[in-house]
Amino acid sequence: MEMESSRGVTQPQVWAAADAILIEGQRPTIERIRQRLGRGSPNTVGPMVERWFAALGKRLGEQLGNGHDGRDGGAVASNDEAGSRVPLPILRAATQLWQTARAEADQALRQESEASRRQLELAQTSLQEATAALRQREDAFESNRSQLEAALASSQHAVATLREQLEAASQRAAAADQVTARLRKQLDDAGAQRDRVREEHVAALAARDRLAHEAEERHIANERRLLAEVDRSREETKRTAHAAAQAAVRDQTALAKSAEQLAAVRDQLAEEQRASRTESAAAKAELVAARAAASDAANAQASTEQQLREQASALTQARTELGHALARLQDIQALHDREMSAHETTRQMLQRAMDTSGPPTAASDTRSSPTRVPRKR
Repeated sequence: MEMESSRGVTQPQVWAAADAILIEGQRPTIERIRQRLGRGSPNTVGPMVERWFAALGKRLGEQLGNGHDGRDGGAVASNDEAGSRVPLPILRAATQLWQTARAEADQALRQESEASRRQLELAQTSLQEATAALRQREDAFESNRSQLEAALASSQHAVATLREQLEAASQRAAAADQVTARLRKQLDDAGAQRDRVREEHVAALAARDRLAHEAEERHIANERRLLAEVDRSREETKRTAHAAAQAAVRDQTALAKSAEQLAAVRDQLAEEQRASRTESAAAKAELVAARAAASDAANAQASTEQQLREQASALTQARTELGHALARLQDIQALHDREMSAHETTRQMLQRAMDTSGPPTAASDTRSSPTRVPRKR
């Protein structure tokens, strides 16, 4: 059965050209067959040459088994009988070429086996080095992972401690707020008491002034009344000379009574002034005490505000330390991610090295198959 190609080269033509080149004592190659035919691409002629080499052993075996003497004119076999009859020169040349090709194929196979063995040894050495490097990387990664876990645990402990400190600071701040509210209430109460004492002092001063004014008015009224009575007594003494003795007696008696009354009024006025002075002194003492209480409340408020400022500063510092701890935790997590990425890259490189270190004999045979004589199975 003839197999025609797209360029007009058939398998019998290729086989006939290969037989002719073999008779000339040369090895049939794709390039020699293309030069003899004057056409055909390597992709078309190559598979036909492979089939010619594959059928050559069978043809030689049949020829030797049938005892063919080759006395048929020494012509090249026709295209239809190429698979059954081989001329004797071709048989001898093919036998010699077969032996030579087999020796060359064995030597090439040994060389390729040696090269493959060396490549395999190099690949195994590289694999061992990569395995050792990977083991070192794994040990380093394990050490780094342990350090990262310890750092993470320390950071978590620091965060928990900071949270506890923050909660304690919040509780202290709440307690300080309560104390501040209580002190402010006390300060408000002290202010109200101070205002009340001030009002009472003002009222006491007003009452004292009023009492002094009333006592002064009574004193003036008594003096006027006594003066008026003295004037009347004098007038009566002047008008009546007859009743002078009697009038004098009455006048002396009245004058004595008036003097007693005047002394009593003066004593009452002095007593009222002393009472006013006592009340004024008491009011002044109460005012001084209220001022002292207000000063103590102000000092307590200032101390409370100082404590609040210190607690606010401590709370701010705790929040800052918590932010630093969170930043360190993020840095540790980023370092862990980078180590994981490096470990994954190393694992992929090792996997590729293991995939590419397989036996290259099949690939070498495939690449060299168009130009190498196959061994007899």
